[in-house]
Parts: sequence; structure tokens; C-alpha cells
Amino acid sequence: MELRHLHYFIAVAEELHFSRAASRLKMAQPPLSQQIQNLETEIGAPLFYRTKRQVALTEAGKVFLEKAYQIIADVQKAGVAARNTQQGKQGCLIVGFTGIATFNMLPRLIPAYRARYPLVELTLRQLGTTEQARALLQEELQVGILCLPVITAELNFEVVCRDAFVVALPQNHQLAECQSVDVRQLAPNSFIMTTRKVGEGYHDGIINICRHAGFEPRISQEVHELQTSVSLVAAGMGIALLPGSIQKLNIKGVVYRPLTNAIPPLETAIAWHKNEKSPRVENFLALARSVSPGVSTRGQA
Repeated sequence: MELRHLHYFIAVAEELHFSRAASRLKMAQPPLSQQIQNLETEIGAPLFYRTKRQVALTEAGKVFLEKAYQIIADVQKAGVAARNTQQGKQGCLIVGFTGIATFNMLPRLIPAYRARYPLVELTLRQLGTTEQARALLQEELQVGILCLPVITAELNFEVVCRDAFVVALPQNHQLAECQSVDVRQLAPNSFIMTTRKVGEGYHDGIINICRHAGFEPRISQEVHELQTSVSLVAAGMGIALLPGSIQKLNIKGVVYRPLTNAIPPLETAIAWHKNEKSPRVENFLALARSVSPGVSTRGQA
């Protein structure tokens, strides 16, 4: 039995007239009658009552018609699903993101993606940069939103956001009265930092900022989330060098000041495996570029 046999049967069942059904199918009546007889033989049950004056469905024919409609509909749905998947409009997409992405990239990108591709099952996983790189290499993620630098030749990166560093200070800190701060002024303070495990490049970058200013930072607290850094600053546990978009996290007792030093900004990038061929990933990248019009740098670490 082939799909064309179901179409033949449905035409006769709807027309209840072999000549009209044959005309609708653009075929001669005798071959159509023969096809229906062959179908009945294959099924093992008559599908139509036939008299000289009329054609009517048997009880078996009525049941078969219902199932035939379902099969045709399922085949059509399967075709749509296959096309949508090929075009990246359907399927699953697993995206990793860092905490800082929730303050810059994520609020713009994710709603736009879900609106444009509502049939894609989007799964978000918050992971540090190091964890994301590992997950991408192990194909546990398809896309990562992470902080550069990341050193691996197996991933592609595209910068989508650049974030100038600021210093977070307790509101009663003596430097809180300054409009801006030189990194050298921070030398006597205790630093709150994310652990190197969360993001090696980010952690080492903060260390290098201090070293270039002539001192080794005294780390009093290590945390796993940038947001926790801000909370500990508010508690008077130290200061923190953070990307500027963290200022959207409005925690009482904390002030932010820009730095006067020429410091490269923190770069947030979209990352994906070089072997990744999914059209869903391509669509995600294209949308990320569109919501980050000021950043177009592409590259590989």
C-alpha cells in the first residue's frame, strides 16, 4: 500500500462516485476502480457498497477513511517538521551563558530568538566560561555565551559585547567620593574575585590589570558569581573590579566608579564548536549579530 492508494480511496469516499473521483484525480475510471479493488483485496474487507445507482462506504470503509485522513495529515506534518528542522526553525538548542550575560546580552537575545523561532526547544544552562568551553568540546552545549579569552583551537568565537571595567566600592569607602578611580589607588584594598575555575581568562585578566598598575591584588574572598561579589562589597568585605553592565544590579550600599586607566574591555562572545553544522546555531548567531549592531569582530582563539 502506498500513499497514492490512500488518495485514490479518499477521493472516491468523498465523491461517492467513481467517475467524479477519477475526474478529480485526473485519471480514467477503469484504472481507479481496479486500484480500489486491489486495495480492498489487500485490506481483506470491502470498503464500498456498489450498486448501479450509488456508491456508499461500508462500516470498514468509514473506519479506514478516518485512519487514512490521519495518515495523510501525519505525513504532511512530518514534511513540515523536516523542512523546519532543516531551516533551523524546529528542534532543540542548548545554550550556555555566564552570569554577566544576564546583564548585557541575554535580555536582548533570548526574547528575540524565542519570538522568531517559537518551535525550537531552547534550553539555557548557566555555567562559568571554563565550564562552557569544556561542555562545548564535549558536545553537551551547542552554543556558549562566555567571556574571552578562551584558549582552544577547536572552538569558534564571535564577540557580541564589549564591557568597560568599573570598580565596585562600599558606599562609605573613601574613594566613593571620587568621580573616577585610578587602579593604583586600589592597591591597599582587599579584593573580591570570582574563582579561576569559573573563568580562567577573566580571573587572570583582573590579576593582570592590578599587576600593570604595579601591585599584586590581595584577594580576601573568592566567589562563583559576579552578583555575589557585589553583595560582599555591600557587606564591606572588600572591593571588586567588574564589567560595567553589572551596574544594572542595584544593590544598596554599593557605588560604582569608572577607571581612568586604559584597560581593554571585557569581551563577551558567542562560542560554538568548529564541527557544529546545525542551522539552529546559524540562526542563533545571525540573531546575536542583529541585536549587537555595534560589534562585528569574528575570530578564533
